[in-house]
Amino acid sequence: MRSRETLSRHLVGEGIEVGPGNVPFVVPPGVAVRYVDRLSSEEHSALFYELPLVDFVEPDIVADLDTDGLRAIDSQSQDFVICSHVLEHLADPLGFLEEAHRVLRVGGVLLILLPDRRYTFDRDREPTPLDCLIRDHAAGATTPDDQHMLEFLLGADQGPDFTVPEDEAEREALFTWHRNRSIHVHCWTDGEFREVLRYCTKELGQHWEEVDQLAAEETGMEFGYALTRTLDTPKKRRWYSSARAKARVGY
Repeated sequence: MRSRETLSRHLVGEGIEVGPGNVPFVVPPGVAVRYVDRLSSEEHSALFYELPLVDFVEPDIVADLDTDGLRAIDSQSQDFVICSHVLEHLADPLGFLEEAHRVLRVGGVLLILLPDRRYTFDRDREPTPLDCLIRDHAAGATTPDDQHMLEFLLGADQGPDFTVPEDEAEREALFTWHRNRSIHVHCWTDGEFREVLRYCTKELGQHWEEVDQLAAEETGMEFGYALTRTLDTPKKRRWYSSARAKARVGY
């Protein structure tokens, strides 16, 4: 069975992981990773008080991806960006993918892992339409709006904390609580999310080549990709992909 280790073998050099929370992605020996997160470990522990024995990663760079993006990171400065179970929480996933493309060097790797909605509490929800992502990106969304909140709270199977009150003030307090803790704003399967990646390459001018993938059927609940940031012409992309493959096997 393929696993996260399958994707991790594409990580070399120095890079970042965004939103590691309490489960940072395991990188191979010799790989240097810095962590980007919106909260310190102490702030995380206070917000998720029901997890008293959980150790949260102390970020090297404090940044809210919804409002700050990766502006603290120089363009074309990273060998890799790890985004594990983060993209579904963001108000503007397309904006983050643009930022990841910006900070990666040519040949750098974007490693994405996402929960498959069929195997999580999102199983009764509809997939996030691409049009919704495009609209939020055009609006520069920095927080999920009330419609996103309702869609999540009414669709996700999570128990009494997800019951929407009739009282307006109580409802707004519940929305604020969930916004602070971060919800699954979006949900997809592998096939549904590939439409997002196609849009990024065809319409947003990003240059990605898929070099590896992980299916939910292999993991039990998540799918993922290793995407290389390529040069901007097909001929150069083919050449660079071949050169990188030879370098990995020691030619």
